[in-house]
Amino acid sequence: MQENCWMVQLKPLDKDDRNNSKLLEDLQKQCIGENYFGMGWPSAELTIQSGEKITPENEQIYLNCNGRNKGRTAAFNCYKDMRAGDLVITRLANGKYYIAMLTTPAEYIYYSDKNYYDYFSWGCKVDCWKPVEDIQILPAIIRGKYSSSYHNTVIRINNESEIYLKHAIKMIYERLTDPDSSNFKRLQMKMDISTFTKCLDYKELEDLVYLYMLDKHPDYILLPSTCKV
Repeated sequence: MQENCWMVQLKPLDKDDRNNSKLLEDLQKQCIGENYFGMGWPSAELTIQSGEKITPENEQIYLNCNGRNKGRTAAFNCYKDMRAGDLVITRLANGKYYIAMLTTPAEYIYYSDKNYYDYFSWGCKVDCWKPVEDIQILPAIIRGKYSSSYHNTVIRINNESEIYLKHAIKMIYERLTDPDSSNFKRLQMKMDISTFTKCLDYKELEDLVYLYMLDKHPDYILLPSTCKV
């Protein structure tokens, strides 16, 4: 079975805690230190026991709890497809990126009596979160997705249009696992009219929009990212 690659958010906080930067920082620090990740939407009322895997019965219990929720269902369906050997990348609130390999499929990781585990429902364990010190080796698309104001809880990178991203993440993981390897080669996307914007990071895209607006609508003024730093 071919492995998947996933982009995940480690932000399982509800509306009341979403702006608590200290709580988020401590929670993410624990995830990295204890080598796991997970999604939110927990419930202390569920009959699912901590450590249980996803089963058809557990799926119905979880998804029907407190009514159907579109975001929760979409995230759950991704976690249901996660397998040992898949690769996962995340970015913390401090801007640092980490890559790891899953060692388990998703299981219920909610614990009411363990710090920060009560913010999670389903999650996976990884071999070791490896920091990406040089973010320039990450494809611009990934950095752009994490820089947007709206984030999906989890994104699967596996379709044909994103095969370049999947190979890039795999090569970066192998490089971080074996820093002395001479096989690492930074992948370059072939640039043409259909991939031009995908080769730009989010700041370069803002500059491009600025130049377009300047040409088409000279009465409007935009301040692109390069003017803000």
